[in-house]
Amino acid sequence: MSSLLASLLLLVDPFLVMISEFQVHIQPCYSTNMSSSLNMNTSGSGVGCQMALADLREGSTGPITVMVCRKWDVTSVNGRYMSTDYVVSDKKGGVMHCTARNNIAHYFFDKLKEGGIYLLKGFTVQNTDQYRILKDNPFVIGLNGSTIVKKVDDASGSFTGYPFLLTAFEDLQPTEGKFFVDVVGYVTEVGPQSVKASGARTVEFNLTNERKRGVRVTLWGQLGDAMLKKKEQNPAVYSIILTSMSAKFHLGALGLSSSSSTMIIDSPEVPALQTFKTSISCVAVGDTSDPITEDVVCVGTLQELVDRVRADKSKKKVILFRNVVEITSIRTKNSWYLFACSGSKCRKGLTREAGYFICKACESKVDYPRTRFRIQADVTDGTMSTVVVLFDEAAEQLVKRTARSLVEEQLKDTSIDAPILPSALAALIGTKHTFEIKSHTYYHFGDYESFTCAKIVGPDMDDADKSIDTVANGLGATPSGSLKRGSNLSPLTPVTGRKLRKFCVEDSDEDDDGVRVDRKDVTDVLDDGRDDQEGSC
Repeated sequence: MSSLLASLLLLVDPFLVMISEFQVHIQPCYSTNMSSSLNMNTSGSGVGCQMALADLREGSTGPITVMVCRKWDVTSVNGRYMSTDYVVSDKKGGVMHCTARNNIAHYFFDKLKEGGIYLLKGFTVQNTDQYRILKDNPFVIGLNGSTIVKKVDDASGSFTGYPFLLTAFEDLQPTEGKFFVDVVGYVTEVGPQSVKASGARTVEFNLTNERKRGVRVTLWGQLGDAMLKKKEQNPAVYSIILTSMSAKFHLGALGLSSSSSTMIIDSPEVPALQTFKTSISCVAVGDTSDPITEDVVCVGTLQELVDRVRADKSKKKVILFRNVVEITSIRTKNSWYLFACSGSKCRKGLTREAGYFICKACESKVDYPRTRFRIQADVTDGTMSTVVVLFDEAAEQLVKRTARSLVEEQLKDTSIDAPILPSALAALIGTKHTFEIKSHTYYHFGDYESFTCAKIVGPDMDDADKSIDTVANGLGATPSGSLKRGSNLSPLTPVTGRKLRKFCVEDSDEDDDGVRVDRKDVTDVLDDGRDDQEGSC
């Protein structure tokens, strides 16, 4: 028998004769040349050769057998269709994000439906560290034109049909554009629709959990419209799951904001919702709840701020610096202003292509760009020096002018000795001001470090207690002290253009607005709930 097998193998490939000395076990396995039938039974069809979702890594191509649990379309901030995305699960309890870009998504519209079970092969697994649908899973399945999709009959019921990675309110932390979170809670009242200054429509309400802890939720655009309709249909206590939400602290309280991947789940068939409804049936449900507040640590010096930020890897605590600093120079390598998108919800910087300004985020031409401050100031408080970036609101507090007016003024001076900076900015060098800086704005690249100034605190600014923690004795190194606002601020000292050229031209490793230029989600999902962030690029 062994010699006969060797002879047969020799006719096929002499190399295979080497295996004739071993026991041969043939196990059926899926191949790319599959039956044209759309319905297959998994028993005896090579299930053992398939990969579990937990085993997929970058570059994996399958095969896998999965259930489509959720399906949605992803759009950019200007409403442009980007992709159709899915959440899939397998028999071993694995869950993964799956995406089909807009140029190929139509191929899967009718082939992949919610609740269906499919065998997939020929996809590509990508790695992403931005806007992850599943917080702890860095991999995304990318469907393409070579992907094989076959419907599978499976009556075992062993797939997880409603996988949600729910995060307890008490465990929420700022997502910072790296991942999204799923949450469950109840709603008693939804506020009326409001329109932001940018023109974006929003709906806000409080979401409360079974422990009476609450978060403020903002739903944008059509999702807010849908929430208003759903609440009308559920006038009493309305329990929901919100998927793919971004989280951030605002005015000391945690808030959630929708993304293009957010869905409102309220089906009574969802086990997680059934469990939640059971848990709140034993407690008094009302309109009041305790907010999730940030843990703020106040520091008195820049050295303390930088040391704590470098050491705080979890970023669960907000480190606040509110103190007097001196502006020693203003960097000019990347200019003191930028042209930004004029879209209703976009503040991204622009690039120049073929003679036109282009917004990469909106993927569109911008005919009338908006001029924004981006002042990179070197500051010191006597303990160390660092770079602080001032965008529109903080810069206008300091300069009392708009960026556009300064640009227009500068363009009028066409002389060869025209200063690099407008006189209003040059006059800031050598002056002292009270800056409020928060740790979440920290940015570093190589040896370059910077923060964003949240606001300028001074005699003309709004502050309830009229006093601040500051460094006394002429920017000494003492970490704390009490000083009335403005008592340690010296008058503006004008600086000539010639001195400025010699003093201010310095290199910076920072790109526009202190954000790495390669930040891009594999599905181009953009959180459209960041309209009020001055530091967004």
